[in-house]
Amino acid sequence: MEKCLLKYNKYLSVCIKNRYLVSSITVGILCVIITFAVTRIPYYQFGKVDSGQFFINAEASITSSVRDTERLAMKLEKVVLSELNENELESLYTNVGVSFKDFSRFDLGSQYIQIVVSLKKSSPQGFVDYVVTPLFNLSFDSYGKRDRSEKEIINSLRQKISSVSGLQKVSIKKAEGGPGGSDIVIGVVGQNQKVLTKYAKEIEDFLSRIDGVKDVEQDQDPGKVEFKYKINNRGKELGLTQADIAESVRTGFLGLETAYFNLEGERVPVRLIYSEKYRYDSSKLYQLPIILKSGKTIYLAEVADIEISRGMNTVRRRDGQRLAKISADVDPSIITPLEVTDIFDKKYKKVFKNDPSYEYIYLGSKKRSRENFADMKKTAFISLGIIFFILAVLFKTIIDPLVVLFSIPFAVVGVILGHILFGYNLQFLSVIGLLALIGIVVNDSLILIDFLKKLRKEGKNKIDATIQACNVRARPIILTSVTTFLGISPLIFFATGQTKFLSPMAVSLGFGLLFATILILIVLPCFYLIMDDLKELIEKKVKNNF
Repeated sequence: MEKCLLKYNKYLSVCIKNRYLVSSITVGILCVIITFAVTRIPYYQFGKVDSGQFFINAEASITSSVRDTERLAMKLEKVVLSELNENELESLYTNVGVSFKDFSRFDLGSQYIQIVVSLKKSSPQGFVDYVVTPLFNLSFDSYGKRDRSEKEIINSLRQKISSVSGLQKVSIKKAEGGPGGSDIVIGVVGQNQKVLTKYAKEIEDFLSRIDGVKDVEQDQDPGKVEFKYKINNRGKELGLTQADIAESVRTGFLGLETAYFNLEGERVPVRLIYSEKYRYDSSKLYQLPIILKSGKTIYLAEVADIEISRGMNTVRRRDGQRLAKISADVDPSIITPLEVTDIFDKKYKKVFKNDPSYEYIYLGSKKRSRENFADMKKTAFISLGIIFFILAVLFKTIIDPLVVLFSIPFAVVGVILGHILFGYNLQFLSVIGLLALIGIVVNDSLILIDFLKKLRKEGKNKIDATIQACNVRARPIILTSVTTFLGISPLIFFATGQTKFLSPMAVSLGFGLLFATILILIVLPCFYLIMDDLKELIEKKVKNNF
């Protein structure tokens, strides 16, 4: 450790002598890296990681029975099993008649199919998996044998499943953390159902043509066949009402308990109900018998007009108006949800402006998360202001707090480089990690600057005081950074399944802290001395003027 500190002392002395050059190079590198991040690393609200699990959600025809859907599910299983080899497939589980969206939301219906596919561990990908992770894990034989990534498997399955006959809808969702739901959810609000359906199908087609957008769905598909009956003039002449007809039909299909008898000690009802030929054959609906008060029997078609139609599968409302919902997912390596919404706004703002009785809105939990993120940015600026105020009171000057706060951009360098190293997009949790990092970085800078100022009060010149402060405070700063990095290293290198969702936050905190520590011990003293040089220059000019 002493040898390292001696070498550090030599490098620090060189950097202090050439502080303007070192500071200029550092600021230049910082600008280049931030520009690269803004232009080349897309921001994605909640990243999707290779968790080794995905869901195939499919729908058969709305009129399909559970047995018909089960046969279709078996076809899908064969496609999945033929596509995945023994090194890829861990397990496969199929639901028929139910489709789970998350732990609290699910859809029930005879047409729903959901296949849950779990994959085996992937083979090492890149330097981190080959070298870094085994060294930290002390295990070199825990590799998987799956060569294809989860994304490659999903894209291949998506092409093959689309050719299966009998499917009305199909989508493949990756297991992910954060708010549930699709990446993009657009709602169209209005009164006329036909117009809403037209808009929903048009938007679905438009989103499907955007490169990188996948699994586009809209909820305006027609539902099951409905028989609507309305009393006609003949029925009214016979003294019937709409309620009388409805009661007769309801009683015939659901039955009427007319008596009870005891069977082995249990009270069993006797139910009077239409025979199966009426209840299971829709063509017999016209011949449903209705008993008049006079005792005469008449058929339903004689006293009511029967209309066959298909109602909506789901009816949604917002603020008293009908709502059509269109959802889609994106491939973050091609396009982000924000870019898709920008494209959509350019296309449809004018369309809905010309039709003011209808409007489109963005919905979903992820939309609310984006709004919360905007609020979080305001909170971050307020936090920085409070930190600056506290430091100004502590140091009794404005210049030293600025030097301490200038250490924050140093952390951004590590955050960006860490994401590039692991192939992550910048995302919501990356920002959370950065916010947590700010406190640690400010604390390390504060320790250094506060001790430096104490040495200067004792009468030491600024160069000697700076070198001595760095030598004394280097050990605690380095130990704090290393122990923090090691503490979160399992989440950086060994995260699997759903825990991978948190990995970007750990990467921001860990790599940001490592780079910030190096720059705090080398570059921050240079900035402090530059600010002190400027302060002396200003004081000289003021004295000369007066």
